[in-house]
Amino acid sequence: MTEYSGGKFRKKKVNFSMISNEILRDSTISLKTKGLYSVIQSFITLDDFTLYKGYLQSICTEGERAFDGAWRELKAKGYLVQHKMRKGAKTFYYEYELLDSPLRPQNVGVADVNVKNVDSTKDRCINNTLLNNTLLNNNVSNHIVSERDVSHQIGYDSSLHDDFIENLILIMVDVLNMPDRATIRVNQADQQAKVVKERFRKLRYKHIEYIKLVFSDFTGEISSMRSYLISTLFNAVATCDIYFSQRVQHDMYEKGDNT
Repeated sequence: MTEYSGGKFRKKKVNFSMISNEILRDSTISLKTKGLYSVIQSFITLDDFTLYKGYLQSICTEGERAFDGAWRELKAKGYLVQHKMRKGAKTFYYEYELLDSPLRPQNVGVADVNVKNVDSTKDRCINNTLLNNTLLNNNVSNHIVSERDVSHQIGYDSSLHDDFIENLILIMVDVLNMPDRATIRVNQADQQAKVVKERFRKLRYKHIEYIKLVFSDFTGEISSMRSYLISTLFNAVATCDIYFSQRVQHDMYEKGDNT
């Protein structure tokens, strides 16, 4: 079975959280962005622990918009570099690298990334109000939800050409364009399409990242892949944060046993 992973941070080989004075004293960077930088730094210096962007989002109380704004600022200022990695012939994923000093545009080639990766549109702030209004008014305006709509909703960069995510997007498009009164098989029971669509509209990239991790760990037999993925997408909104929290606790427990 093909393994999928994405959105994880590269480790730093230190055992304490030392924050760069350069970013702390940078008057052009907001306090919330300096806070996000500090939180990331505190996790990526832990031994035997892998930090995922999805987990960061799950522990931020400020909300998705505030997180996205701080995330974009870190990248725009050059303190957060996004590396596009290849896994196999067609699968790509991202790794993130936190820098002590900002990566200037003229030095981008040295880090073996390009401007598109540094200023990637994958994690750009989406106008959620406009997008959600479009999706919510689907039955009234006869708007057909497209792959592009869903890609924007979850924050997916189509240049990645990730077959797994793009298959999930196709399933989401299919479900979101179903009549509200239709029935969909979810968790081995019939659900009204309206309920499933409302849940699907809450999906973001952290949920997709979570699904990829769960899918890569699953070793059982799947009789209907479509039904399995629809159920997984439906459940992800409720189970994603719990999964990342348990993963962190497990990693911390394993780290404690090894000391």
